[in-house]
Amino acid sequence: MRYIGGLTGQGILKSFGEDIVRVSYDLDGYFNAPARVSSNGEIQLPSAAVKSLLGVSGLQLQTADGRLLDLKVAAKDLTSRGDTLHVDIVGGLPATPADWLH
Repeated sequence: MRYIGGLTGQGILKSFGEDIVRVSYDLDGYFNAPARVSSNGEIQLPSAAVKSLLGVSGLQLQTADGRLLDLKVAAKDLTSRGDTLHVDIVGGLPATPADWLH
């Protein structure tokens, strides 16, 4: 596994296309042979919004540059009172290492 860069910025957290809340994100990308990109990281949002995500499915992050990333949220985050979600990106990733910021 090789670190290939990060994606950071502001975006909108969505569920099945519906806007939920504006967020900040900091994601790390990794390249795994043979030709697979994976990513995980953190999403910052108001703590009150974290509680509202209990049971919400179909979560996506729309980035400022128009990417739509499918998210998997750690279950423990949805029961916490913090303002950070730890996520795995399960779809919509930049396809090659060259598409990632360094």
